[in-house]
Amino acid sequence: MTDERCDYFGKVIGGQNITKRRPLFSFDCKLLLVPSVKTVRVYVVDSGQLLKCLRIDDLLEGEEIVCIQLHPINSFTQCICFTSKSRIVVFDYLEAVLIKQFFFNSNAIIFEREKPTDVRNLQITFAHIFDYAFRNSRKPDLILAYLLYDHNDCSLYFSRIEETETSFAESRMQTFILKANPTLDELAIAFGDNYKFVATIYDCDLRVYELNFKEKVKSKKHKIPQQFRCIACHPHERIIAAGDVGGRIFVYTNDFLDSMKPARSVIHWHALPVSDICFSVSGNYLYSVGSESTLVRWNLSEVGSKNLIPRLGYPLRFVVCDRKHENIAVSRADNSILVVGSHFSDPKQTIEGLSYGFSQNIALPSTGLLWDPKTESFVLNGRTGHLQFYSPYLEKQLFQLDVVGHNFLGPESNKIILNVEVIKAAITPNGDWLATVEMRDDHETLPEIRLKFWRSTNGPEKYILNTIIHLPHKNYINELKSSPNSKFFVTTSIDKEFKIWHFMKDENSKDGLKDWWACGKVGFLNSSTTPYAIGISSDSSVLAISFDSFITLWDISDEKLLIYKHDLTVVDDSHQRVVQKLDFASKDKSYLLLETKATVVRIWSLLSLSVLWRWTPPSPNFVDCSNLDPATNNVAVFLSNASVKIFSIESKTPLLSINLQKSKLDPNNKYIYFSLFIPRKSSVADKIFQCSHLCCMNIDQELMVILSKDESDVKDSSSENHLQLVGNAENFTPFAMMLFNKKDKELSSNINAEYDDLNKYFEGEVDSKKLVDEMFFKVPSHVLPPMEKMCSVFLKSLLNIRTEDDEEEEKSHDNDAVEKMAVVEEIEDVEMSKETKNSDEDETVASSFDFTEIKNFVLNENYHFLN
Repeated sequence: MTDERCDYFGKVIGGQNITKRRPLFSFDCKLLLVPSVKTVRVYVVDSGQLLKCLRIDDLLEGEEIVCIQLHPINSFTQCICFTSKSRIVVFDYLEAVLIKQFFFNSNAIIFEREKPTDVRNLQITFAHIFDYAFRNSRKPDLILAYLLYDHNDCSLYFSRIEETETSFAESRMQTFILKANPTLDELAIAFGDNYKFVATIYDCDLRVYELNFKEKVKSKKHKIPQQFRCIACHPHERIIAAGDVGGRIFVYTNDFLDSMKPARSVIHWHALPVSDICFSVSGNYLYSVGSESTLVRWNLSEVGSKNLIPRLGYPLRFVVCDRKHENIAVSRADNSILVVGSHFSDPKQTIEGLSYGFSQNIALPSTGLLWDPKTESFVLNGRTGHLQFYSPYLEKQLFQLDVVGHNFLGPESNKIILNVEVIKAAITPNGDWLATVEMRDDHETLPEIRLKFWRSTNGPEKYILNTIIHLPHKNYINELKSSPNSKFFVTTSIDKEFKIWHFMKDENSKDGLKDWWACGKVGFLNSSTTPYAIGISSDSSVLAISFDSFITLWDISDEKLLIYKHDLTVVDDSHQRVVQKLDFASKDKSYLLLETKATVVRIWSLLSLSVLWRWTPPSPNFVDCSNLDPATNNVAVFLSNASVKIFSIESKTPLLSINLQKSKLDPNNKYIYFSLFIPRKSSVADKIFQCSHLCCMNIDQELMVILSKDESDVKDSSSENHLQLVGNAENFTPFAMMLFNKKDKELSSNINAEYDDLNKYFEGEVDSKKLVDEMFFKVPSHVLPPMEKMCSVFLKSLLNIRTEDDEEEEKSHDNDAVEKMAVVEEIEDVEMSKETKNSDEDETVASSFDFTEIKNFVLNENYHFLN
């Protein structure tokens, strides 16, 4: 029986788009608030670490955060988020607490508890709350301004609000019917001169409105030959800056509300469209960014004076400046944010999660999802020409491997720039070897194809290049796969061939042992069929290769022979469709083969060469992707209707059916393109996911994990890591870990859980150098305990550390000096024996000593003085 349950939920562990919207500095300029579709992520500016994550529950279909701002009254601790479905949410961003949320309808009436009926039909592209002092008012009132997009028209509305905590607001007090580009969102509107005017852009028009909230509103329209792309206003003066698609920035001053031909100046450096501009707090400087990967600072007091920070890596989208003018944040197209100091030198911090490749010919990661057992991280396409290693346990990117070794070529006007891309990758199960395929094909010359083999190391360079094979195939490589025994790789190509690459050694070389990879076998069926999917048995003796719609079996048990055995084919409704994936089962089911097509899933038995069972998704659904769990031999099948079926490899009756829409894992029915089972550190009670986590990636490159409610009842949040942290305890010093646990008491209610991580740190042999380095020398002095708190055993051990140089020096002394030293040592031994005479167990303090006292000191000492 199928277990139709909805008690599974999804946790996004990577891939949140942090560069889709403009970021925001906190009031004290120490934090950076980053909108990320459904959340606001709070980062520490100096370290780049994620501090908090502000989440909005029960979002509507298609609802996302469009902009954020600091609270106009309480900017020190609160921020306001606006969503596309007219929702206003007030957060305390320091404590990650949702204070209040409201909805407003098309008449600007704000509702506190219930959603208005027309919320689903609203499309808000921009909103902002500011305080405005009316003449007859004793104190400034809060004004809500928002852009409402409806039937290709944008209307700018204003409403008076008594307080953000009230449940009611007055009706619309003023409406500007204007044309604004809804695709530009917050780039198309700006307030200036302390909210005395508002300016918007649409196509080639710049419209300026005076904010006096009277019946007659003064406005002017100004035109330029090319389209505007972004706009910014001086915070204290009547100055407007607007960038266009030609790379020019128009600066209007003073009389733009009175004259049809106001005074303006043109500053021009960018060769491509200006992506974003912003003023400094004082207004003396103007910052601009574009696709040239360069941050430009314009000095407005000196016409044409500018400073540049070039080669920032990728096209730039947004630029913001903090209120102290200490840092500038720049959003890049690869889903990362650079923090640059006001002294305008190299970036001092990078905030990044799962990187997006900036490519015009590859939309999704062509490598799929891979797992590296050594670093315990996902491996997939990163920046152009790179592979990124992303840890699901830490929810952060570990590093990027530069595979192609080429500089990134940015876009140009009216030209298509083709960079060398990593199209395939594979990692051996033991993690010792990584194979990559890179390609560039302009369809004018011969394609550039290179197959590279990388050796894993424990040094600073995680992978070292071992072998480069130029043109391993004559055309595009369809798949690259490693054998379970980690001794060979297999590739298939459009050139009708598949090749097996073996590891070679030369023990007789003059320079010592040399090793490399080379082609050992070449397979070819006929000139009319193309090999695609690859499957390798668990003992690495049988190779399954799909040619278009059928499967062939090859005997590869002999290292020198490639023997064709059988073909597996069934003539049915799906016989014309290409095989998407092949997977062999493991353990006692290693004779079973999983075949996946868009319209059918089959399990073949190689003992009888027949179909054990087949399953067809209900029409009109298709199979997006599938994956086999090597630990349990369960099969996960993701369908186009946002559901996943879990099968046992022995039965076509699903063990579990999960509706991803109902479970909020995929509320907008986004296609799942890749899936992968990753091992758990320890087993759980769930029989289906007992030994593995099921992870997947959708079309928006969001990386998610499916979890059961039996596994955890805690709500989804960034500070609660449902994937158990394994193998990373050595990354934290004991003091840092203790302070972290004290800071987050809600996550560590059980005091024993705090000690578990420290106990793991002390497991095994601990030498004095590691203990001293990790516990004292690598910890800032202001968090160390007072010297009188230190244990006596540790202090005495420092006096008795002797090195080899000391011993050699002693041997070089004359006999009298040696005798004197021996007398001194005898005296010290006598004194130490007296001090330890009354102890329960006799201890001898030497260069290697018992660390029990130090361990207990670290665990049990009172650290209240740190507060």
